[in-house]
Amino acid sequence: MLVLCGFLLTRLINMNNYDTKLNSAQEAKFKLAAAMAKRTKDTVDYDLRGAWLKDPKSIGGKGHLTDEFKKPNHPTFSKDSKYSTPDNMGGSWTAGKKGSYTFTPSKRQISRAGGLAPFKKAFNKSEQGQNSGFVIPPSY
Repeated sequence: MLVLCGFLLTRLINMNNYDTKLNSAQEAKFKLAAAMAKRTKDTVDYDLRGAWLKDPKSIGGKGHLTDEFKKPNHPTFSKDSKYSTPDNMGGSWTAGKKGSYTFTPSKRQISRAGGLAPFKKAFNKSEQGQNSGFVIPPSY
């Protein structure tokens, strides 16, 4: 259990490297905005500071945020994230009929989740209420 907790803690600490750096005045304003919007938990897998700095109104609602600031540990981390690189490639979204979307994760995402079953569980939790599904990568 301690090893697992240490792994999870290390994983969370490493994800902080993906947070946009703010000066002290910006950080205070961000923390207030995030608390008022009840989005403080969203900082684990989303660079909420970056989204806020780009558009302070973007974090105000409970709606789905864009992929631009998703961290690599987000279940639907995509190639549209500013943090997607050739060495850490995100998945891809494909538009379907009637406003639906399909997500194809990268092999690395499935591996990072601990396999296909844990990835599916995380995806379903993340996308609950959204009109989306996922496709297993052909090479998996």
